[in-house]
Amino acid sequence: MLNTSRTEIVEFIAHYVGNKNNQQSLIMSDRPYQFKDDFTRDKIFEYMTSPFKDDIFYKFRQKTDDVFAYDVKNLIDKAFKSRTNFFEITKRLSTHLYDQTIHPKLKGGEVYFVYFKDIIIGGELCDAIGIFKSEKKETFITVDYNEADINDINIDTNFGLNIKKLDKGVLIFNIEADKGYKCMLVDNSHKVKEAQLYWSGDFLNMVMKETPYMFTSNKINQIVSFCGDVLNEENNVSNKDKMMILNNSINHIKVSETFNQKAFEEEVLNDDNFIELFREHQKKFEETYGTPNLDDFEVSQTAVKENIKFSKSRIKLDSNFEVNIDGGHQMIENGYDEEKKMKFYKLYYVNEG
Repeated sequence: MLNTSRTEIVEFIAHYVGNKNNQQSLIMSDRPYQFKDDFTRDKIFEYMTSPFKDDIFYKFRQKTDDVFAYDVKNLIDKAFKSRTNFFEITKRLSTHLYDQTIHPKLKGGEVYFVYFKDIIIGGELCDAIGIFKSEKKETFITVDYNEADINDINIDTNFGLNIKKLDKGVLIFNIEADKGYKCMLVDNSHKVKEAQLYWSGDFLNMVMKETPYMFTSNKINQIVSFCGDVLNEENNVSNKDKMMILNNSINHIKVSETFNQKAFEEEVLNDDNFIELFREHQKKFEETYGTPNLDDFEVSQTAVKENIKFSKSRIKLDSNFEVNIDGGHQMIENGYDEEKKMKFYKLYYVNEG
């Protein structure tokens, strides 16, 4: 769990990194920034630390033979060893980020580099380096009163950051350096396909650490992929049965403190053919994505909450009907009408509401 109750900012540096391919600029500050007042510093501190969740961790990749891979970790090593180099290191990191900001859909923005002293993660006290990028600006309405004339009200607008919406950020804790450090990541642009790996991959060269969150996310993703790719009409599985298995799978993980593959197969799949297909798909999934799928692991409820959307079922029938199923799959029957030469669903219910 992240604890910032005794944490202080000892270095704060801001640069601007535009989109290189769109001929936007890279603008470097000539000195660290000094806060004008405690209120501003405290709000910026909240903006940069509050979005991080407590059981999702990342690490720098191990060194590879890829000559194009930029070694951000090496610069972080130097910054932790001697804070006197921190300002120059932020300029080198900004240049590297600028070189990665080339896709037309990537937005330029201010980049902040922060050295935090005395931050607690998982009960361990350490220093941390934070890198944050703000891309989206919002319009705010401000209202001022004239102290000399209380009836004189001035309404204006300002353009700035919403402190509740951090676009991108990373906290790098000065622990587990030999394993790639312990890091936490925020990236709210991952929904843009072209930008999915821009922050974590192209810039930071990070991967998720092997934690309960990672194992739970991998298992849910594999189950969703299995239901979509294997449980289909080609394998004589109806949409209703596919959705029932998907819902039961998510609910099984949700109520379990630990995931056990054997128990999952017996309680959810409960069919020798489905179990065999599931194991075959799991092996292919591991080979394709290079992600370990353990048979036993502690369940992360954070991962479950983020993926709970998969448990909602929707059946689209031609262009006429949509059936939303939140449970009670046993109250639905499907079949084929020989006379009409059409498929059908039959729904049983008690009350219409």
